[in-house]
Amino acid sequence: MRRVVRIGSAAAVAGMLIGVVGLIGASTAGATPDDWWFGQSKVMIRGAAASESPDGGYGLGIYARNNGAPEDGWGQIRFGGADAAEGGHGDAGEVHCLTRDAHGLIQVSGRVFASGGRNDAAREFAVTIDTESRPQRFSGVRLGAPGTIAPCSGGTAEFHPVTRGGYESSPPPGK
Repeated sequence: MRRVVRIGSAAAVAGMLIGVVGLIGASTAGATPDDWWFGQSKVMIRGAAASESPDGGYGLGIYARNNGAPEDGWGQIRFGGADAAEGGHGDAGEVHCLTRDAHGLIQVSGRVFASGGRNDAAREFAVTIDTESRPQRFSGVRLGAPGTIAPCSGGTAEFHPVTRGGYESSPPPGK
């Protein structure tokens, strides 16, 4: 019985080592760290930022990409007001659409899967993130019933300047 356990354990360790060597040896020739992290994405964005102003505090974190059409976007997003940590409102959502418009604005939409402070779960969301401006900025989040927000339509017209954190994104076309 001990021999079977030793052989099984040795096989498991060998399999893990081969898997790790395979990952390490995966070809990254000519790839940037972003290519390795995000693959050959058409549009990608990652980061978290907060905006603190006299009008209030807001936060938005995102990790998302698309590898083809905007509707092939995937990833996750978190957003909320400054009071989210103190029992206020905060949501988490799944990205279903991600695109960058002609002005370099990244537009994201999807569905909320978790909500704290109010019942937004299963609602749709849309937001716009401007990674090219200095300071960076993000829009207010638009929420709606399922089927009421067009894919990649963007957030509200109100933008919040980033005062902490920031975003990395794929460069806009032509840059």
